[in-house]
Amino acid sequence: MLFFVLSICMYWLQNFSNKRFCIVAGGTSIGSALVQNSVCCISASAVLFVFNGVCELPSGAFFFAVLFGATYLGTIFLLLCAFMRGSVGLSTLLCNIGSFVAAFYGVLRFKDSFTPLIAAGFICMLAAVILSVPKKERNENVGIKWFLFAFGSGLCSGIVSSVKREAVAKIASENIGFFLAVGFLWAGVFALLSAVLFKNNRLDARRIIMRPRLLCLGAFAGIGTAGANLFQMRALLTLPSTIVYPMTSGVVVVTLWLASLLIYKETEAKPRNILSVILCVLAIILSNIKI
Repeated sequence: MLFFVLSICMYWLQNFSNKRFCIVAGGTSIGSALVQNSVCCISASAVLFVFNGVCELPSGAFFFAVLFGATYLGTIFLLLCAFMRGSVGLSTLLCNIGSFVAAFYGVLRFKDSFTPLIAAGFICMLAAVILSVPKKERNENVGIKWFLFAFGSGLCSGIVSSVKREAVAKIASENIGFFLAVGFLWAGVFALLSAVLFKNNRLDARRIIMRPRLLCLGAFAGIGTAGANLFQMRALLTLPSTIVYPMTSGVVVVTLWLASLLIYKETEAKPRNILSVILCVLAIILSNIKI
């Protein structure tokens, strides 16, 4: 349970650092987002290499590390794009639908327990997602692009979590940190190459590189990223995915939605928004009742 709590704290550090980056940067582009993602992932990799060192991975594990890196980059890139266009709370809600996708994968692949109450939790989470779809209103602050970015990050997140579950099954617990370090290093390299090699991204990438404060925010996000993933994978050694993923999803979503409402003032306490959060919390409760 300690690892589970620590992973949530690290997810908060990750998301608040990314949101702060969007605010300080004054609106970001693809090039600047790629630099932020690169700094984040390389920082996370460095932290994990320092604390875990280098070890030997079993055959096929490097394939999962590359897959983890590519899909994780997709997750944070799309989520950062969603942060640029909408609420950090609602964006995170949609991103964390991936946790339920991964939990369902755990049921199919690893025969995790699946009860009618867990099924009801999935339905509640689906309803929360549907309520998050923006309406076409004149004064609506978010639009379909925000929804697609946030929902896309959720799909990538589901793949990332499923890959992590496969890694936990194949890799010794003491080597999990090294696996994550390799995966994050690949993600950072992918992002950096995309920012440097494509001409349209270079100017914006250079603008971010010349601002140390923004690079520091990327590093903080990387520390949160490293801790969140490492502690979550440690938690999976003793807790089923049907508890770890939905609980993480719900706690992070609720707290970040409150931050959007009370701190960033970027969302309103509309009935549909409140109902989506309530349904998310209900999904957590239903998914964790044992019968």
